[in-house]
Amino acid sequence: MTNEATEVLVVDDDVDYCVSLGLLLTGNDEFEYRPTLCHTAQQAIELCLVERYDCVLMGYKLNHTTGAAVMEKLRESLGEKTPPVIIMAFGGSEDAVIDSLRARATDYLLKGSVNQQSLGRSIQNAVKQGQLQRGIQGKSVEQMMQNIELERRANEIQRFYHAVSHEMKTPLTATREFVSIVADGLLGPVNDQQLAVLEDALICCDQITTQFNDLIDLTRLETGKLRLNIVPSPPTPLMNRAIAINKKSAEERGISLEYLETGNVPNVLLDDGRISQVINNLLNNAIKFTDSGGRVRLSLKATAANMVQIRVTDTGNGIPKAYLSDIFTRLYQIEANNSTNFEPGLGLGLSVAQEIAKGHGSQLKVRSSLGIGSSFCFTLKAA
Repeated sequence: MTNEATEVLVVDDDVDYCVSLGLLLTGNDEFEYRPTLCHTAQQAIELCLVERYDCVLMGYKLNHTTGAAVMEKLRESLGEKTPPVIIMAFGGSEDAVIDSLRARATDYLLKGSVNQQSLGRSIQNAVKQGQLQRGIQGKSVEQMMQNIELERRANEIQRFYHAVSHEMKTPLTATREFVSIVADGLLGPVNDQQLAVLEDALICCDQITTQFNDLIDLTRLETGKLRLNIVPSPPTPLMNRAIAINKKSAEERGISLEYLETGNVPNVLLDDGRISQVINNLLNNAIKFTDSGGRVRLSLKATAANMVQIRVTDTGNGIPKAYLSDIFTRLYQIEANNSTNFEPGLGLGLSVAQEIAKGHGSQLKVRSSLGIGSSFCFTLKAA
């Protein structure tokens, strides 16, 4: 016998049959049942609204209604808290069975064949199903609440990024302008040592500005607020412009910067400014992680699938295999290695580049080998 009695509501308009079911339940030697007897549908509904029952035994025919109809009313009032219901009937008509199953009855018993054992088995199965269903519902609600909280936190973080970026850009722009005025000698002579320090300060201002812009772009991309202006355009001028922008940086580091175009490259569908942002980010990273004497190559290639492939390859230090699956994750940074060119950042550039590539129906892919170099590529649709 269990420590806690199973609460059972018995509903049948046949008073004598209702009492006999009560006696079968209380006389069960294996399980302890505590039956409550009632004889009308309305009374059954009222009891279920104020009491908790582990199971309901309900006759199919009740005065001017059916047990299935009562179940529907219970579900309207109690929702998922409706206890499991076993429908009982003297006849086993197909319509009654179908009606009961549609009302989601846990079991259907014929009154003439009910005995203490069969009744006990049916109730125990119904109670277990009810417990399992409540457990699933509880986990679903808990998971839903967790998802809502995660979404709230994600939105809060995005708003924080956006607010901080905007609030900092104005004073940062002013700071850069003031440093530039001093560096240009507009406030008086500046010696070589002072000029070198001021130029470093300008570089730092530009780096921070880039990082703030990445924060804003990533937030806008993820929230769908940054719209891409994708139009047919020739890709070659964009490539040449990227080479020109990054040429000085490569030369200062003693790195060879090359451009290779293969095949008859058609116009492609792109947002010129955003794809330039992706390519410049890839070139900047390649130059940053390549030692003096190395090579960085930007290549443009028409493919057989009516696509154009853009690839940036370097002979740099390479990326450890363990990091490859995470490098496009927001704020993820590869640990500094022995490269003298390593410059820490916020870990946003590749995240932004990936989101822009996805906005063009593509995806940034990477291959890398330690000590050999890395290759990043994506494709654009031909116009």
